[in-house]
Amino acid sequence: HIGIYTRILLVLLLDAGARPTPKDMKLWVDLVRYLKRGAKGGALTFFTYMELTIWLVLFHIVRPDRLPWLPFVLFGWGVLPKSAK
Repeated sequence: HIGIYTRILLVLLLDAGARPTPKDMKLWVDLVRYLKRGAKGGALTFFTYMELTIWLVLFHIVRPDRLPWLPFVLFGWGVLPKSAK
């Protein structure tokens, strides 16, 4: 889990075009709160790997411009330090 979350954060830091707008961020938070309103662990606790998978797929489908980053998010491929290029 932590590797996927870290690479998603890196995508948002490295590519300004992949960042969500404030309106999209608020919509995402409101949607998660609504869907998990009865969860024992709170809105940010994942129930299963399936939920993580759905979240990961939606992250890329909602914004198709993030698709080139998919191999990096899943496997860590495609981003090299400047000295290696």
